[in-house]
Amino acid sequence: MAKLLGNIEQGVLHLDKAWETLDALRELDGKRVEISVKEWKNTRRNRANRFYWGVVIPSVFKAFADVGIKLVNHEQAHEAVRLKFLSVEVETKEGSFRVPQSTTTMKVDEFANYIFVIIEYLRDYYNYNVPLPKDKF
Repeated sequence: MAKLLGNIEQGVLHLDKAWETLDALRELDGKRVEISVKEWKNTRRNRANRFYWGVVIPSVFKAFADVGIKLVNHEQAHEAVRLKFLSVEVETKEGSFRVPQSTTTMKVDEFANYIFVIIEYLRDYYNYNVPLPKDKF
């Protein structure tokens, strides 16, 4: 499936990388196609997601376990840091409560910041050093 990026200027679509566009169109020659247009958002990358689930969340799990906080699984570790760092206060008639926000719609810079807040938290409060990635994500 071709995923093409471009800009719209004065109602005209200008696609990036003309040669890739031509290759994608050649592959679909003679076929019926579906085209949708939406605003492009720079969401997080797979590398950042792999680092989060493969290093950061297991580090949360281990740091908590080292001080006697027993979590059931890595999903629970994910929920714990979401509740701590990504929750908002919701007011109701009966009072207020905190609702964790999702990480799935975060932009690259937001997700990177979230990861580094968790890393600093583990270092400062649990004396646990999370291995840092060799490359930027």
